[in-house]
Amino acid sequence: LGSLCTSQGPAAPLLLAMAPGPGEPAVVTSRRNRVLTIRLNRPQRKNAWSRAVTSAMLEALAMASADPEVMAVVLTGTGDYYCSGVDFVGSFPFPELPSRLQQFIEESNRKLFDAFIYFPKPLVLAANGPAIGASATSAMLCDDIVATPSCFLHTPFNALRILPEGCSSYWFEKRLGAGLARRLLERDEKVWAEELHRAGVVSEVVGQADLLDVAQRRAEEWVSSGQARRIIRLGERATLEIVNARESREIAQAFLGEGFLQAMENIASAKKKSGQAAVFRTLRVTRPVWSKL
Repeated sequence: LGSLCTSQGPAAPLLLAMAPGPGEPAVVTSRRNRVLTIRLNRPQRKNAWSRAVTSAMLEALAMASADPEVMAVVLTGTGDYYCSGVDFVGSFPFPELPSRLQQFIEESNRKLFDAFIYFPKPLVLAANGPAIGASATSAMLCDDIVATPSCFLHTPFNALRILPEGCSSYWFEKRLGAGLARRLLERDEKVWAEELHRAGVVSEVVGQADLLDVAQRRAEEWVSSGQARRIIRLGERATLEIVNARESREIAQAFLGEGFLQAMENIASAKKKSGQAAVFRTLRVTRPVWSKL
């Protein structure tokens, strides 16, 4: 990503793409008043977390963590979605032996959420649209959320035949309350920004044009208040690390299971994505062979 911009006036982009394409940066960062904004920049893929996007986001978080001139971070996305979840086809190193692939998934998942758990500065999510799967669970690890009316959280773990991740098996109930946690984790329901606002999870629901200004203001308020991060104040870091490690092991096993492969094949077929459907069909059909390797 290169060196961070040092402008303290209007937001100054480090990498800027008005109409992102395959050759454009996966993540764009800008800085204003010691607040760094990290923007996912794959709107044509609904900002899905491929390896490229995830790597760039984690690199930007690491740089912000180490930079004494950055006091808070705002996360957001380009386009209509904050993030549509993990890009399964674009995230895994195919072909690979199952044991190595399982280890890769476990380590990658743990590293991803540990970055949110151990980030030392306030994290504000400016949810410009829906947050699905891992982006929804990581949203709950942020300290503050502002959202547009089009934003919803969706964690379709049951439909995908996988187990909760992102510490959601533990943290959702604490952060959202038992009722909302059950609707998200057990019923695969979408929970919209207005309801999340009424529940005290989303601080403000604002129009798209005002979203980043409001997120910037709230991030600056966190800095000026001197408050520690929510999970630090509550003494939850060590517990969240343990939960994340357990969930990462479980989800790595589930990703190689027949149920998940069948679910992904069905979803791809329904969306008429024949190439992706073929990938998951091949993996499912040949599973009795490669699962023994």
